[in-house]
Amino acid sequence: MLSLAGHKDSVNCVVGRAGDGAWLASGSDDESVRVWDLRTGRAVQRLGGVFQGAVTSVVASSAGEARLYASGPTAVFEFDLRRTDVLLNEASRVLGDDQEEINQVAVSTDRQHLAHCDDNGTVCVSDLGAFEVVLALEGAHDNIVSCLTFDPNASSNQLVTGGFDSQLIVWDITEGEVMHSTQIVAHADGASTASASQLLNPPFVHAMEFSRSGAELAVGLGDGTVAILDWVTTPGSPSIRSRQVLHAATVAHVHFPVFAPQTHLMTAGNDGRLAVFDIARDAATREVEGKGDAMVEQAKGGGDGGDGGSLLSMSMPHKVNWFTSVVGASGSNLVAVADTSPSVSVLEIQ
Repeated sequence: MLSLAGHKDSVNCVVGRAGDGAWLASGSDDESVRVWDLRTGRAVQRLGGVFQGAVTSVVASSAGEARLYASGPTAVFEFDLRRTDVLLNEASRVLGDDQEEINQVAVSTDRQHLAHCDDNGTVCVSDLGAFEVVLALEGAHDNIVSCLTFDPNASSNQLVTGGFDSQLIVWDITEGEVMHSTQIVAHADGASTASASQLLNPPFVHAMEFSRSGAELAVGLGDGTVAILDWVTTPGSPSIRSRQVLHAATVAHVHFPVFAPQTHLMTAGNDGRLAVFDIARDAATREVEGKGDAMVEQAKGGGDGGDGGSLLSMSMPHKVNWFTSVVGASGSNLVAVADTSPSVSVLEIQ
């Protein structure tokens, strides 16, 4: 495990880029973003001086561009990483000023739009070229909008949002209208085996991500479950295909790793665990407990369901806020973890 040290406070978010020049960018409560060279494990740039609070989200542009978008409490900032400044204390462009805290930023697959959501239940859609808000989506969520993602099957025309009203909403951003909404209810099967903390936590939507093919949407919920939605079979009206009890507390993040995007889903929970679920078989899972520092083992063969499923499971030393995956220069499969410590942990998955 490689530890990237340099932040002065908790790390909230991380994004990466693969290849010979593989790098990570991490955002922290210390009001900065640091860009790391994965070949050396060193920070090559510090972006700061503009956020006026914690960095809540970071997202990279396409592989052919070197632009990074990061949100502070009430604004979104664009940085041009082609600049060679080690200390970059000004953004190329600024989008804001919101009245409520921004929770997540997303860029559409065609790089035409950027969207961000806030604590007021509002979602703003911006023209990425002009870098200005062109649409405010309001009234559908009646609580905090915690996460959002563009539908990769619909270019930049459809946006999915989730919030603390336990709703998933699909928006047509060309019309500014709701196409479909799904109300997430308490998980009956999970309730019978849930811990006391799970029973007290409603299924608020905390995280979501599409698979690389766009066939599934994974949703992390406050009751420790992960919902897998079938997105292609019923276009415009997605249905929950399965619901898995993977954590004993809120699911903080979900992610389809770049090295196994069609078969596995990675999840992190406030129970201090990082896990990999076999979505190809919707297998039952079993944990492999580590001892001492965070360690990775692989459980092969049948899970509780006896169907050959497998699970990677890690016990982390700190609560995980976010994580991402990247293929390193040597072809290694890496997972970068942002947590409540001031360091980013980089794990190699065999």
